[in-house]
Amino acid sequence: MASGKKADYAPRENLSSIVGADAHLEGAFTLEGSLRVDGVVRGTLNCGGTVTIGPNGSLEGDVEADEVILGGKVAGTVIARRRVILEPSAVLEGDLATVSLVIGEGARFNGACGMGEGAVEEMRARLRRGGDGGEGRLGFRLSAEEKAEAEAAGDSATAQAG
Repeated sequence: MASGKKADYAPRENLSSIVGADAHLEGAFTLEGSLRVDGVVRGTLNCGGTVTIGPNGSLEGDVEADEVILGGKVAGTVIARRRVILEPSAVLEGDLATVSLVIGEGARFNGACGMGEGAVEEMRARLRRGGDGGEGRLGFRLSAEEKAEAEAAGDSATAQAG
């Protein structure tokens, strides 16, 4: 960096769960803390902290977290409320929405990118509309307030998802 300062890309909280290199998981996973994936996950991840996909890890599905650090492969949608870091070994085949984006030289990204808090909320709403039984692809249920806002805006698909 021009200022001589080294960038701080480390997650802000301690790691709370690990999917090991020999693990293959399927389903919808929700956790409050942080997660590191060195194995294979097929499904959705909804994380209150940081999701790190290691260089040999992969996710086929969608992820929402405070921060996503991608060193491996994701085929799906990435939503980060704070930041996405695509490390040089990263491969992202899908859309992403975040407030801040860091792309390392050599990282591959094929998809659409939305920046800012509005883009994050828009992507979350779009994924909510994609499911059955009132849940979207990320497994979110609309709050009564969100449902009322969607109805007031004339978005019947979102209102029905709640």
